[in-house]
Amino acid sequence: MANEAKVKGNAAFSAGNYADAIRHYTEAIYLSPDDHVLYSNRSAAYASRLQNYSDAVSAYKKGLELDPANQVLQSSLREARNESFETHLIEEDGTLNGVELDKFLKKVNLAECGLDYAVVSIMGPQSSVFYAKFHVHVHVHFALPLGKTTKGIWMARCADIEPCTLVMDVEGSDGEERKDDTAFERRSGLFALAVSHIVLINMFYTSVGLENAASKPLLENVLQGVLRLFSPRKTTLMFVVRDLVEMTQLDICKRDLMKNIQKIWDSIPKPERHKRTPLSTFFNIEVEGLPNFMEKKDKFKEQVEILRQRFNRSIAPGGLAGDRRDTTPGSDFSVSAQRIWKIIKEDRELDLPKHTAMIANIRCEEIVAKKLKAFDENEERRQLEEGAKTNPSPGFRKEYNKIINSCLDGYDKETEYYDEGVRSEKRKPLKEKMMLLVQSAVQSIFAHIGSRTLEEFKEAFHNAFKKGKNAKVAADNCKEAWMKSFDDRCADVIVEQAICNTFEEREKLQRAIDSYVEVKCLQKEKKGLEKVVAIGLAGAAIVTVGVVGGTAALAAGVMSGSFPALAGGALPAAAVVVDTAATALPNAVVTAVVTGATAAGALIAGESVAFSPH
Repeated sequence: MANEAKVKGNAAFSAGNYADAIRHYTEAIYLSPDDHVLYSNRSAAYASRLQNYSDAVSAYKKGLELDPANQVLQSSLREARNESFETHLIEEDGTLNGVELDKFLKKVNLAECGLDYAVVSIMGPQSSVFYAKFHVHVHVHFALPLGKTTKGIWMARCADIEPCTLVMDVEGSDGEERKDDTAFERRSGLFALAVSHIVLINMFYTSVGLENAASKPLLENVLQGVLRLFSPRKTTLMFVVRDLVEMTQLDICKRDLMKNIQKIWDSIPKPERHKRTPLSTFFNIEVEGLPNFMEKKDKFKEQVEILRQRFNRSIAPGGLAGDRRDTTPGSDFSVSAQRIWKIIKEDRELDLPKHTAMIANIRCEEIVAKKLKAFDENEERRQLEEGAKTNPSPGFRKEYNKIINSCLDGYDKETEYYDEGVRSEKRKPLKEKMMLLVQSAVQSIFAHIGSRTLEEFKEAFHNAFKKGKNAKVAADNCKEAWMKSFDDRCADVIVEQAICNTFEEREKLQRAIDSYVEVKCLQKEKKGLEKVVAIGLAGAAIVTVGVVGGTAALAAGVMSGSFPALAGGALPAAAVVVDTAATALPNAVVTAVVTGATAAGALIAGESVAFSPH
């Protein structure tokens, strides 16, 4: 009786024997399927046993179907859902829960899997039974009443299956919720084909081979659906035949089922490109059988566990999905699934090759932006650049190239699962933009090296001048040495990938050096000239003769001791300048400038000083 099984379950739970508690509660639920307390108890056992929150979620939901206002069950369901590896992917009304899907995929670390994962969809009547079996342990949910089918699509991670395997429970075809509305079944079937590697179709033995069996519309939907995906995407169809009286009937079922599938495939309309395409191009066909659960519980559980283990290493060569093609990387599963469902909901043609290329384009562009930002903000790169501005080292180029290659290798790694043409196309602008950053940085380093080299040249040239070296010789020697220094320093920071060159900065440095040398030489000549003038004036005699009102006056200024023979009129040279216009003036001014030749041999003539008349 149900109460007796419940008591046994309570005792096992109290003793910490959660597996036995689950078994007893399940038996009690079978005997009394409307008792929500039993579902609540079993939920607690699931949650306690190995933190099996996914089972707890299912049990709490079943209890709430019987007692929707139960606040304890509602609270427990929320808590279990937060901890479970399960999500309601698509609601009954067709809404895809993108936020919850992202949370779920993050929990199962699908992004870290790359291509090393599998997706299994379970379709057909009472698909929830198999959904439960594939993502939890052997004893789950076999008391599920007929008519209580999945609403929408649920997704969970399979327990103890490698590699990471996601299982989708697609709304069953035996529920009464949809009545004659087959649109959701058609859309969900196409969605399952588009995202899954293995599609498990649950069917009853009595339906095999029947022309008007309930499974025929489902098979037609699946086979026609694959043609809408535009490319032969290899999918494994596994038919699980339920309620076999004897397992020996399985061979007969396989023969009849294969004949029926081939007949449907031949009859459905196909696009011209697939008129002669064999069924095997699109599908691997597998057929398994199970006895009736109520009549042979132990045998049923045994066969289910054997079947479940076939999904271990399913994507390895020889596995159930060993020859799959065009798998979406785990990091893109959410984006891809959401876009596929949107297209299907809008009843648009789902061109999987174009869809795959679109996802590849979007993701590669995102990765390019991420890598470019990381390269631009790379602290090690910036430190290398700053160090090279003041003291370039021979190791700069090697370390800088290492940073560049690390960024490009990271892009290659993150895009390795995408179409080669797409990833190569997007890699080019990434490298081009990186090289623009490198060119700007290296040119700035060249400019700093040029400025530093110029200052060092100035110091060397000044020191050579101080030592009395010839200006031209000193300039040539210093220029040659410091231009070589500039070239050597720049050679250490040239990054070949960025096509950097020093031509502009080198020309700028040469012009600056030449200009500096020219200025310094002019400054020295000017100083020499000023010195010559000073010496010439020191040895000169200036004689000014003024005629005022007819009276002549002679003013002679003689620098004492400069010319001892001046009194005798013995000048080395003399010049007299007479203002011939003096007759027109009230006063006549005659200026005589006597200029002597200095010992330096400089002759300064024609200098006159005009005085205003008194």
